Amino acid sequence: MSQGQLLSNRCGKQRLSFLLLLGFCFLAVVGAAQEAQQTVFWYRSPVSMGSEGFKQSSTKRLFYLLASAENVEFQGLKVTRKSVGGTVLTPQGSQLAVYPSTLNFRVTASTIDAQMFAGSSPIQVSDDTDLNALLLSLHYRLKVYRGLKMTVLQPSSVKLIGIPADTPANERIYRISFNTDSIPVDARLCLEIFSPKGEKLTRMHLELL
Repeated sequence: MSQGQLLSNRCGKQRLSFLLLLGFCFLAVVGAAQEAQQTVFWYRSPVSMGSEGFKQSSTKRLFYLLASAENVEFQGLKVTRKSVGGTVLTPQGSQLAVYPSTLNFRVTASTIDAQMFAGSSPIQVSDDTDLNALLLSLHYRLKVYRGLKMTVLQPSSVKLIGIPADTPANERIYRISFNTDSIPVDARLCLEIFSPKGEKLTRMHLELL
């Protein structure tokens, strides 16, 4: 073999080694970037799902809805979200695969201090039901999204907490329960709330991953 051929082979091997090293560096950088994208949350019960302000078009009266998820099973969960996938661990360190078999939500429907929503473009409600009756006759359903599949659940129970229904009040508090069937923790949950006449008022979201 000539000296030129030896030099060519040596250069080819060096080039291959350089490309392999470059590839390993790229994979390391990608891996580090993906690792950096992960976010860790610690959950406490109740889990806030947000609030929304409304104005009844006919009466111009303001009210708001406030929702939270109240399952004790959410207390102390460690949720690690990544660019792809993630994990949910219990306080004992075991991996959680599904949501609780019964999901409990607390919904407050109130006019107390509702004026705080006046400056934030409250949602207009066309349902002209008497406001006390409206707050007493809300309807609920739970949508479960997983990929392209969506399932709708109806409440197993809706309980009024506190002031009895036959006593006029400016605030009503409910506990709404849904029976679930092994919903995976990567599913997205959406609590929808409707007026007595079927007008959709709001959507409140609950997601672990």
